[in-house]
Parts: sequence; structure tokens; C-alpha cells
Amino acid sequence: MSRSRFVAFGNVTIDDLVFADGSTMWRIPGGGAIYSALGAAVWGERPSVVAPIGGNYPVDKLADRIDLSLCRPIDPHFARSIDALAERLLLPE
Repeated sequence: MSRSRFVAFGNVTIDDLVFADGSTMWRIPGGGAIYSALGAAVWGERPSVVAPIGGNYPVDKLADRIDLSLCRPIDPHFARSIDALAERLLLPE
């Protein structure tokens, strides 16, 4: 294993997204550590993530952009979120 120049510590989740038009995306890799690591991957890095991760995490959707070898395996059922995304943010006028 090569040493990463960037390591993200935090949490991982499985995100289920519901968009304003009713379309959906299921089992999307999410969580603060993943988002942070993907930010570094945009610049050509292959960052590592240190977090507890379940056996049902959709690692195949990360296409080997992030090193998850430092993640601690846990029970396969862990944090999952459903996010409803609006077309615009409703703010008080």
C-alpha cells in the first residue's frame, strides 16, 4: 500500500437521494470523510479514509478513487440517510 498525502477522518453513510423532479439515486457513498476525500481526489490524489465502515457500503461506486484500507469493519448495517433535494432553498422574505 502506498502512503496517501491526504487522509480524511470521520464518518461514512449510504445516501439515498430524492430530487425535486421525483427522480432518485439509491445507495450513494456519502458522509463527511468520503466528501472530503473526493475533494482531494479531484486534484489527482488518491486519499485514504479512516472511519468505521459496514460490509454493505457501496465501495464499487467510488471506482478506486479513495483508499478504504484503513477503515475499520463493523456490522454491515450502519448509518443511512434519505436526502430530499429541492430546486431552490426556501428562505423567509
